[in-house]
Amino acid sequence: STLVSGKKLAEFDAIYHRGESDYDEAFVVEGDAGAGYRGECGMGIATALDSESNQATALEVWLFDKSDIRTVTTVLLSQYAQDTPALRDRLGEKGDTRLAALNQAFAIEAKTLILEGEVTDLAYAEGSKEPRSVFDRVTVHLTIYAAEG
Repeated sequence: STLVSGKKLAEFDAIYHRGESDYDEAFVVEGDAGAGYRGECGMGIATALDSESNQATALEVWLFDKSDIRTVTTVLLSQYAQDTPALRDRLGEKGDTRLAALNQAFAIEAKTLILEGEVTDLAYAEGSKEPRSVFDRVTVHLTIYAAEG
């Protein structure tokens, strides 16, 4: 069940595993054969739990449309990040925020592209200082559509 309508251009799986301190995955979005570069999308660490760790407590899914001047971002929050107002507010400056949940779907709209994301795998790390604060693994299925109109 898709949230958006339009011509499907591409599909990708962004996969984060705990311990990837410099995790930042990007995918190129091409147009129809011969149409060339349309933009990029991806996922990276929005913030770590603390300055001493590389444990992601929030991930950002982003969409860059070459015909738009801005990169649009949705931040997937751990339960801990969602429940910590100062952290949630700081992450809200990057884009829309939402609690990461299995099977959750969301859309990111740019000028000529729309990204539909769905969280297809999610697990929290055991034994963190704060419960449900660090992602062990997260997979987001990204589908890119051409915006209609």
